[in-house]
Amino acid sequence: MKRGVVLACALASLAFGASTSEAAAIRKWSVEAGVAGGYNKVDADAELQDSSISGIRVGLAIAPSFSVEAFIDSTSTESAQQVFAGSDFSQDSIGLRLIGTFRSTEDVKAMPYIVAGGGQIKTDFDPGTGAALESDEASFGEIGGGVRYFVWKGFSVRGEFAIRQYRTLDVTHADSLFTVGLSWMLGGKK
Repeated sequence: MKRGVVLACALASLAFGASTSEAAAIRKWSVEAGVAGGYNKVDADAELQDSSISGIRVGLAIAPSFSVEAFIDSTSTESAQQVFAGSDFSQDSIGLRLIGTFRSTEDVKAMPYIVAGGGQIKTDFDPGTGAALESDEASFGEIGGGVRYFVWKGFSVRGEFAIRQYRTLDVTHADSLFTVGLSWMLGGKK
């Protein structure tokens, strides 16, 4: 019984003790962790089908206006060419991004932002015709923007658009990424 009362009091103090404002969620610094998923509109020159994309993100928010974020994401699709029916094309990316946030006041819940970054992308292509698996690693650059909406305390929903530019397997890509993610601001220093 005592444990239940203590647990209820601890949860109540957490729920009511913090402000719901964005300014309270992001202090001078906070660690941000999140997941994202969405749609990968593949460059038409690549002759691949569009696909889904999913990933995780971990970053350091420095004040509410600037963040550095590391991410890992993955996508898998197949060739759009009939000759490669049953093929498998997969990519795993790891990178680092800088995020600049626009805000008009300290107490705003929706914050638009811009992103710029880059990283390494690993591509595997199995043509499905009995030919050997092709693999390649390349660097990529990424630029885009989005909106972060604080739902509750440090919990936010993010919608984002980015263009990722890279060259792999002798084809230059400029893929469009549309993602929606959930993030949580953890800890920090006032």
